[in-house]
Amino acid sequence: MVDKLTLGFPAHFKYVRIASVLGVQAAQFIDSESDPEELLEFAHAFELAISEAVTNSVKHQRSLSRSSKIVVEIEISRTEMTVAVMDSNPHFDITQIPAPELDAHPENGYGIYIMRKIMDRVESRRENGWNILIMTKKRPGV
Repeated sequence: MVDKLTLGFPAHFKYVRIASVLGVQAAQFIDSESDPEELLEFAHAFELAISEAVTNSVKHQRSLSRSSKIVVEIEISRTEMTVAVMDSNPHFDITQIPAPELDAHPENGYGIYIMRKIMDRVESRRENGWNILIMTKKRPGV
């Protein structure tokens, strides 16, 4: 069985925290036999990844003249949790986004890098006018 949660909201920075807290709560809600510290680390990984993804969506939408919507979908299966962050911003290809030059200490550009480091899988696609960023992590104790 897969549990699915969906949250849609206007592309505005004031909703970033709500989306990331949904991820934390969903991750902590899972029934797990794992160590509580592992479960907390799992939940915080989703909090950070969702925060980065939604912040990027809002930031890139704000350069457009129209307002748009962001949708966050969370799926929890027996073995993993997956979050999809969707927006209607101009298309981007995650495979074309290089890692930041850490030695240069850039001001921006860490979001995708962080997501790739803390999630087991990060991918993106374009579908029906929507960018879909998909982040997956195996559940602790599985």
